Amino acid sequence: MQFDFTCEWQDSPTEVRLPAHRSTWADLKIAVDDRVFTSNEPLVSDDEDAGSRDFIAVSVFPLAEFIAANWWPLLHEPQEKEGLLLDASAFKQRHWINKHTDGFAYPTLGFFGADTSVRIVARPSHIESANIEFPVSSGSANVHWNGVERNDVESALLCFLVATAERLPANDDKTWLQDLIARINHARTDQDEAIYCRCAGLLGADPFEPGDELYTAITRTIAVLGQDVAMEIFATAEVANVASRAQWLQDQTRSVIRKSREVAAHAGELKRRLQASRPQAGKPWERGYAVAQQLRDLLGMAPDRPMSTVDAVTRTLFDAPATVVSSIKHLESNSGARGVACESRAGLGIAMQSSRMPQFQLAATFADFLFSGDGGLFLSTGASTDRQKTNRAFAAEFLAPIEGIKDRWSAKKMPNTNFDDIASQFGVSPYIVRYQVQNQAEHLLA
Repeated sequence: MQFDFTCEWQDSPTEVRLPAHRSTWADLKIAVDDRVFTSNEPLVSDDEDAGSRDFIAVSVFPLAEFIAANWWPLLHEPQEKEGLLLDASAFKQRHWINKHTDGFAYPTLGFFGADTSVRIVARPSHIESANIEFPVSSGSANVHWNGVERNDVESALLCFLVATAERLPANDDKTWLQDLIARINHARTDQDEAIYCRCAGLLGADPFEPGDELYTAITRTIAVLGQDVAMEIFATAEVANVASRAQWLQDQTRSVIRKSREVAAHAGELKRRLQASRPQAGKPWERGYAVAQQLRDLLGMAPDRPMSTVDAVTRTLFDAPATVVSSIKHLESNSGARGVACESRAGLGIAMQSSRMPQFQLAATFADFLFSGDGGLFLSTGASTDRQKTNRAFAAEFLAPIEGIKDRWSAKKMPNTNFDDIASQFGVSPYIVRYQVQNQAEHLLA
């Protein structure tokens, strides 16, 4: 996908008084491919020539302030975290560009972290005081989102910040913005600082905020869980509770998960046999699909063979009954994880929150064990990290292979009927079948 962030400088209207606003007046266009998020038209107009435009005429200094001040959480903190917060008001303030406009009319547009990509979300809106509405291209009332390559987004936004700073008069605004640009550039080139800034962004925090609270939260969590797993938890938590969540998760995995040498031996053998052919390149979901297909082939499972119960999944993956899986109450709300596995000398244990799609979470958690290297803790979360995208793609393909879906698809039925019927046959949610078709066999919907 191509990220289009175009800023064409213009002379400001005479009524604009603040120097920062006058010097940064521009026609601003934001789009992904052919979806133009700044597309707008008047709410009411007596002018027959007044019509839709694909840009907004505004001072872009408020937008530059917003992006620079929120850079790390804006581009790293995932959208899924919003549902895990008791109070999401601060979360919204650091992601939606229309929350800081100095009175100018901006579209309802949000930026969210999705690991190596950035999710851009646009919602139709109208601003009566400015007599303007943003239909988000299609005019639909639905939320639209796209994942765009992180490097493309960061490069475009940095160029915008630099160009905006150059147009500002020599004053405190210019100095402040140039200082933040320097910090952003340094954090993108220094490896250690880049990791710390990413951790802070995942937590919704500014890595350069004063005080020791953020540093302590990050270092304590990494000490408990290790860096890789800690960063997955950062994507589901906030600074104030992340260290306690990490400790709670470690305590639960030690005390609740049943260990089994037999389970570890069987699962470990599957992992070893898959490692040699496991793809290292490609999109995260592509790797997930490929390994799921390889595992089913390794086990001699036809694509149309369902595993419609937890017992069927555990006997396939662990050569053990469903009792091998433990249950942890309030797992996601207390730790951000939906499923966890723990490996030690005693064996391998696995647990999840029993009320949430048991077969899917079980397969997604097992995927984390398959794809991860050495380490004692593996987990499935709802975050938009590449690790979790791989896990979820594996689970979808392992439980409802796309070739099996194609075999069961009926051209005589409506798509939603096919989703429901095929899902019941495979024992999965209709949403899983829907996403499988949309991502791997969209021609079925034609």
